[in-house]
Amino acid sequence: MLGQVLRRSIHTERVLQLVSQSLSTKKGRQLKEIMNHSGLATSGLKKELVTRLQNHYERIITNGNVHGEYIREKALPSSVISFDLGYRNMAFCHLDSTNTIRNWIRVDLALPSFHPSITAPLIRQFVHSQIAPLMNQAGAVVVEQQRYRSGGAHSVLESTIRVNAIEAMMWYALEEIRTTNIMLMEPIQRAAVDKTWDEALKGWTDESLRRYYGKKKACVVLVNTLLEKKQDILCPDNILETYKQEKKQDDLSDSLLQAMAWYKWRRFSLDMIDATIIEHAE
Repeated sequence: MLGQVLRRSIHTERVLQLVSQSLSTKKGRQLKEIMNHSGLATSGLKKELVTRLQNHYERIITNGNVHGEYIREKALPSSVISFDLGYRNMAFCHLDSTNTIRNWIRVDLALPSFHPSITAPLIRQFVHSQIAPLMNQAGAVVVEQQRYRSGGAHSVLESTIRVNAIEAMMWYALEEIRTTNIMLMEPIQRAAVDKTWDEALKGWTDESLRRYYGKKKACVVLVNTLLEKKQDILCPDNILETYKQEKKQDDLSDSLLQAMAWYKWRRFSLDMIDATIIEHAE
């Protein structure tokens, strides 16, 4: 019965209507639980939460639209390119929907100066030379969203200003090589990724004043464990060997965990849509 319902041709507008109505009837606690599993911020009044979720699901449902019909398979990109940004280094992971790593690289930006006249052309060259060839294969691009302040401080550190500038340049360059208007390109908050892996990271995270560095190390341990088990992630031998020789595995680990978290959120959201369709099936 379930399979028959989901295989039916369903108008996209009808799916949008059903999901919107379903979300509007949820209680605040239920909304926050859905948001946690969807990678969304949970702050705000109930009305704001509903609107945020409705916008989130509208983007997903629209992405699965084929000639006016909602097709779940179309709403799950075949692969995602995930960026972890820094002002000296950046890493990206190209992960497909089977959790197979297609590409996984850390790049030393080697910027001689942080003035935009120097950094912008270098960032653009990197994106056009290394990322553009992958865009026809990828269905989504996600970029770690940088903070405007560090640790809630009133002042803004120079390093924060620099990485924010790199982030802005990255987005501009990515928009230049965008192959289609319907291609997903999303910023991702680090806190949402950490929350997704929180249970797996317990026991490894340093809770001292150096907690940030402890968590970075814990992420590396988690990724190494996943790679060794070969259960949740598949990594070709040549890519794995390059990773093992990399000194800054934390940047690579962050880009991979971000990509995996994004797929977790996406599948949860698609399951929510399926459940709503089945609930209202005649």
